[in-house]
Amino acid sequence: MKFVFVIHISPLPSPRAPPFAFCREGKYGHSAHFAIRCGCATNGALNAETGADLTYQLPIVALVCNVSSSASEVTLLNHGEMETLFHEFGHAVHSLLSRTSFQHLSGTRAAIDFVETPSQLFEIFVRDKRVLNTFARHYQTGELIPDHLHTKLKNSRKSFQSLELQTQILYARLDQRLFGKPTEGSHSTSIFADLHNKMNIPYAEGSFWHARFGHIVT
Repeated sequence: MKFVFVIHISPLPSPRAPPFAFCREGKYGHSAHFAIRCGCATNGALNAETGADLTYQLPIVALVCNVSSSASEVTLLNHGEMETLFHEFGHAVHSLLSRTSFQHLSGTRAAIDFVETPSQLFEIFVRDKRVLNTFARHYQTGELIPDHLHTKLKNSRKSFQSLELQTQILYARLDQRLFGKPTEGSHSTSIFADLHNKMNIPYAEGSFWHARFGHIVT
């Protein structure tokens, strides 16, 4: 299988990231993966039994990043930003490796419950010291991340795990309510507030977080 990776890198010797990597007015505000062109068979279904000489349209994907800007000449990504980059790259690999007959079933256009699986797996890599040691170094000395700092990094993920789990359960219940059996006379905001109350989670009156969370409707 043939792949073409186009990577934009700032001109050497400057280690500063190119301008398009930073947040700016009018730019998409999150980090995301976009399938510009999906892969698909172009002359028939992907069925070896047909004996057809199949051709395949190569996918084209783009990752949009919003790296924290810095006044210095060096752009340093914190671990959260690197984890996000790995997450979105997991989506990109999903799109690039997908082999389907039809473009609308390619890559992340799969069953919604599976879409986040490759991206979540790639997040694991950026927390693995063996992987970090291949690229994560002090920008001046070249020193690898010390073991004690890596241990603290791993342990930090255990902070507030119960709250995170409770929040994920809230999101799951919201999803089931919104896309389950219709509730007469209810709207999304009242449903969201009601779930907060039932789970003893404080609800900020006048807020509409669920209205801006794209994953609910995509």
